[in-house]
Amino acid sequence: MSKTAEILLSKIRVDFLVHRGAVRAAQESVRSQKDNKDDTSSGAAFKKVGNRYHATALDGIDLKIQSGMRVGVIGHNGSGKSTLLRVISGVLEPTRGTLQVTGRIASMMSTTLGFDMRSTGRENITRRGMMMGMSRSEIEAQKADILDFADLGAFTDMPMSTYSDGMRARLGFAITTSMHANIVLMDEWIGAGDARFLERGRARLIDAIGRSDILVLATHKDSLIREMCTHVLAIDKGKVIHFDRVESLEDHPELLSEARKQALLHSRDLNDKLELERSKRETRYARQKEEALRQLEASGEALSGQTSTLREVSLRLRQVITNQRERIKKIRKRGENIALQSTRRIQSKQEELDKIESELDEKVKAAKRKIENNGED
Repeated sequence: MSKTAEILLSKIRVDFLVHRGAVRAAQESVRSQKDNKDDTSSGAAFKKVGNRYHATALDGIDLKIQSGMRVGVIGHNGSGKSTLLRVISGVLEPTRGTLQVTGRIASMMSTTLGFDMRSTGRENITRRGMMMGMSRSEIEAQKADILDFADLGAFTDMPMSTYSDGMRARLGFAITTSMHANIVLMDEWIGAGDARFLERGRARLIDAIGRSDILVLATHKDSLIREMCTHVLAIDKGKVIHFDRVESLEDHPELLSEARKQALLHSRDLNDKLELERSKRETRYARQKEEALRQLEASGEALSGQTSTLREVSLRLRQVITNQRERIKKIRKRGENIALQSTRRIQSKQEELDKIESELDEKVKAAKRKIENNGED
């Protein structure tokens, strides 16, 4: 095994051909999340080329991962984390760009990949080991350790079609972690299985990572990143938005808060679900308070948001709105009074004019009568 490992990616781009129905479903999902004010949606961008749709999963990725790095990859679901690991592992060929990998890779993304259900567990150890690039001598040297960890018992020489999902997972995990690899790729940490498997699996996995030169781990768990990683890589919509040492997260807390939110979303633990609901309430609370403070500021009624609760801000805003309504009522009433007074003055003037006109008419009539009387004399 080579002593030096390195991963170089230059302008890597990955496009997928997407069925039109999948595009509509994705667009409906995004609209639904926006309507519910859910800002966690982030995925591949769709582009129509002729009569076909293409989704860009990775867009212009430039990375250099050197020996000694333990890289934690974070981002929304659909941001491109798994696609990046598949490109590095060689399972997926990029549409554009160049990839250079120095060292042997152990991929933990699908530990049961390549099993033949008609073959026995013992035969599948050889089959899977050779697919991973191990020599026959390496496989034979590790076979006893693999079988011991997998704990298949009498099923060892039976077809894998008779195995439970847990047995297949244990065997695949044992084979993958037995390989002496320079580079370990993982899409999420092991989190399924009984307590005994989790305890033994964690110890075996940490040992395999310790033997490697590079770890690339895609996860939503911020605690795991701080514990296992030296560097953090944040991906959004197929692009790298942050790549630095883990300590740099102190200056970018929003990256880990998003990773924590994603971890809660996919957890089956009741406490985690309750924590997620609490987090959502806090988010709504903060948004409502921010909006109330903005309205107060716009009305010229400043109030310290740092020292006031949402209830205090809301009550203050309600009082401001009530005062504004009262002022509007007074202005309207004053305007009505002014209009009424103006109307009365106009009516009075009109009555005076009518009276003057009536008096003039009487004088004209009197003058006519006088003229007529003089004519008769």
